[in-house]
Amino acid sequence: MSESYVEVMVKKESTILGKLLNLIVTFLIIFTVVLFMMSFNPMMLIGTIVFGVALYFVRMNTNLEYEYLYVDKELTIDKIMAKTKRKKVTQISMERLEVIAPIGSHHLDEYKNRLDKTPDYSSGKAEAKRYLLVYDGQRSVIIEPGEEMLRMIKNIAPRKVFFD
Repeated sequence: MSESYVEVMVKKESTILGKLLNLIVTFLIIFTVVLFMMSFNPMMLIGTIVFGVALYFVRMNTNLEYEYLYVDKELTIDKIMAKTKRKKVTQISMERLEVIAPIGSHHLDEYKNRLDKTPDYSSGKAEAKRYLLVYDGQRSVIIEPGEEMLRMIKNIAPRKVFFD
């Protein structure tokens, strides 16, 4: 039996809001530490701990990578947070695939009004080649699969993959 295997890693572009939030929380930690050193007020120590926990969660949610793993007619998408924690976000069997095409392609026109909310598992860069993958009739995801992954998917579903 022939196995097909492709792995693609995509780093999510950090947003302005994420960068700003990271900067503000870091500043608040420094500010409360300085105030604690000057006054030895236990409330400042509690504030530092609270802002430290907040910074942990901000960094976990702003430093993201997505891993697409295609193995034998199964596409698995994992979210890697701050290079420390991995979470499987979806697994798609290629038997359930309806279409995969670049965003804005005319091949996606018939799905425009019947799709649920579409999660974006791409880098978010404007110049990136992003594809909309539609499966199960009304479910979809936005990904950046790469040439090799698209070729492998096209080998098993040639009428469902479009490169436009």
